[in-house]
Amino acid sequence: MLRVLRSGETTIVFPDKAHPDARTANQTVHVDVPAAKEGAELFEFIAASDGASWLFKRKPDGAADYVELGSTTRALATDIATTFRGAAHGSVAVAHEAIRVRD
Repeated sequence: MLRVLRSGETTIVFPDKAHPDARTANQTVHVDVPAAKEGAELFEFIAASDGASWLFKRKPDGAADYVELGSTTRALATDIATTFRGAAHGSVAVAHEAIRVRD
């Protein structure tokens, strides 16, 4: 699961330090994500039957809870899209949810 802030800052919020294994088939996973400052946030949910993507393998640095990817760039967006290229039809699912944080 990725969180993209209005500024473009992108964070992998799952898997995270508390849930380092992305393989959670047929399980409910609760992920606590601290809200950013007031404004819009986009959450992108990506699931795949093959866990080989770097999105599922990155680990937070040091004591961090999440993996920070920095600002979303065209290169990052392209890399995320192509990481599943060649996957069997129906083996990858993507959903998006935009939320607004209010003070």
